[in-house]
Amino acid sequence: MPKTILTILLILLFLAACQPAASEPNPLNLTASAVANAETVADASTALASLPTAETPAVTPGDATATPCAFMWATRPQIELTTRVNQALLDAGLRGIEASASSYGETCGARFFAMDTSFDFFIPTDAGGTDEALGGLAAQLIALVRDIPMQERPAPNRGYFTLIIVGGAEERTIRVREDAALAALVANPAGGAALIAALEAAEA
Repeated sequence: MPKTILTILLILLFLAACQPAASEPNPLNLTASAVANAETVADASTALASLPTAETPAVTPGDATATPCAFMWATRPQIELTTRVNQALLDAGLRGIEASASSYGETCGARFFAMDTSFDFFIPTDAGGTDEALGGLAAQLIALVRDIPMQERPAPNRGYFTLIIVGGAEERTIRVREDAALAALVANPAGGAALIAALEAAEA
């Protein structure tokens, strides 16, 4: 039995001796492999860099809210101011006269930029049928408009002051800049026909 075991061990040792030894890694092969890998990575990076990229447009802070539009001249009624002036007419006992306030400016979409505010007064013929009577009313109306502070108006500038005599055979209109109406009142504080003549002269 021991001989048999010894024989088997000798056979195993012989077979092991006959197996080819594992070759050690060649340093030259490793270097070549590393160089090949590096070249592959470089080629991939170059390919990525050459790919087209989408351009990103520049965005300014105003772009988010800016709405392109065309500015247009326009006139807008000023309802609250009209109500205020008509109430002032009633308080002054000037019944039968109606007022209308409006602003002139520019529109841009839904926005309106008021530039000046104008006042129209509609006077029945029986109240202003003569220049003397009309001049007396005009003096009161100009003073009424003068007493409305600019900071309480919807626009920064003075507009027009207009007298419209209605109800007669022919409608009569006197339309001047508010500044001209104020100057005419200063020159003719008593009103009357002289004030009307001054207003008509300012129309030219």
